[in-house]
Amino acid sequence: MFSGSSQQFEFIEARVPRTPTPTPTPLPTTPPSASPTELPTAHPTSHPTPNPTASPTSNPSQAPTENAAKSLDTLWDAGVRNAGVMFEVIGKKNIRITGIDIYTPYTDQFSVRVYESIGGMSGKERSSNLWIKVNQGIVRGAGNNNPTPIEGLSSFIRAGHKTAFYISTPGDVPRVRYSVVNINTGNVYKENDDIQLLVGTGNDPQFGQFYTERMWNGRIHYELV
Repeated sequence: MFSGSSQQFEFIEARVPRTPTPTPTPLPTTPPSASPTELPTAHPTSHPTPNPTASPTSNPSQAPTENAAKSLDTLWDAGVRNAGVMFEVIGKKNIRITGIDIYTPYTDQFSVRVYESIGGMSGKERSSNLWIKVNQGIVRGAGNNNPTPIEGLSSFIRAGHKTAFYISTPGDVPRVRYSVVNINTGNVYKENDDIQLLVGTGNDPQFGQFYTERMWNGRIHYELV
């Protein structure tokens, strides 16, 4: 579930892994003990490691690797429906996109295609040959006030670089919700310490007519790499 609710009125655009521990150790022992304990413990370990490391690390890292699942929402106000959306993501750190949630009022099954374009979307909105399909499948819409997940993505974005995403739902039914925003397409709409989400477009089916100053309603899932 997410906070917020859809607008009272909505229109259709006119057509032309691994689970980390809950709380990682902030600082491991540094430096490690130079020699093992001379006196053994009174009670042996109930579940010793079957294959202990022959040569333990002499200089352990000061902080755990950040590969926990993270996410960032855009907004959930809806207002417009169409067949698809385009938007851009800039990595402020090295990240991997693992999933994208969309907002749809429908609860049936439908086809979804996800495309990406390295370097952004400007000038590519109607050029299918400049995009790579990275995911295609059937999802079941979660309906009003619920995110509908598109899983199975693995798109790497290097720090300081930009990748555009196009989410398309083939067919005549306008399934994807987004919002009209007063921010120019290509400008930052939402960000955190890891990523920036840029304002994109609403899109007619299959690289058709597009509408600027539109922000996809949803959530991006990612991890630091």
